[in-house]
Amino acid sequence: MGDPRWSVPRPSTGGSDFRAAGILASVTLFIGIFSAPVWGRLADRYGRKMMVLRSCFGIAVFTALRGVSGSVWQLLALRAGMGVVAAYNASTIALVASQTPERRLGYALGWLSSGNLLGRLIGPVIGGGIADITGSYRMPFYWGGAGCFAAFVLRWIIVPERFVRPTETSRTASFASMFGVLIRSGGLLPVFLVLMLAQFGTRAVEPVVMLYVQDMLGPLPNIATLGGVAFAITGLRASPRCRSWASAATGSAIGGR
Repeated sequence: MGDPRWSVPRPSTGGSDFRAAGILASVTLFIGIFSAPVWGRLADRYGRKMMVLRSCFGIAVFTALRGVSGSVWQLLALRAGMGVVAAYNASTIALVASQTPERRLGYALGWLSSGNLLGRLIGPVIGGGIADITGSYRMPFYWGGAGCFAAFVLRWIIVPERFVRPTETSRTASFASMFGVLIRSGGLLPVFLVLMLAQFGTRAVEPVVMLYVQDMLGPLPNIATLGGVAFAITGLRASPRCRSWASAATGSAIGGR
């Protein structure tokens, strides 16, 4: 809900440019490269639900705090902090995969992907509308933080987990051995590279979407809402298909590949 807002030029901060928007967009994911394996190891030891709750609560706190940031440097520090506590998608996928029977795994992951894309679809539109209605670019961060906290409470109450703590002999290996498995694996490394390139292709333009919309349309009063629509439109057609594609992947028709 709040992510598209920080690339809109604001008179109070002296404006925004493409480089600043790109740095703000990428710092969370850059920090997440190093923090995600740590949280993954802790999830294997102490449970996936705990890591989902930790991530959700951390995102709620840092999203709300971004609404009170007084400078670009504070906003950058908060984005970096969110990268430290994030790894939300990976934790959620691990939780669903560990609690779902194999024959229903594709169906469950399909619904998970649909929910993720639905949030990406309506979040920017609602966030842009809140910014235009209230006249403040800070309000979407507060609302986004409140939404994440509500999700934290709901997951704590209604999401179950059957977790068996591993023994000392079955615990995860060191970081060096994990990266060694990635490099030596015949199938995992290509999947890693394909996902990295796919994310690069979609994420590279996200920081400049709002600036591009403003450049085309000018300083309209509802520019935040229009920018949110531009962000959201990519998930309009993808969301309904994820469930059927993932279900077919684990069925007897086409397979995961």
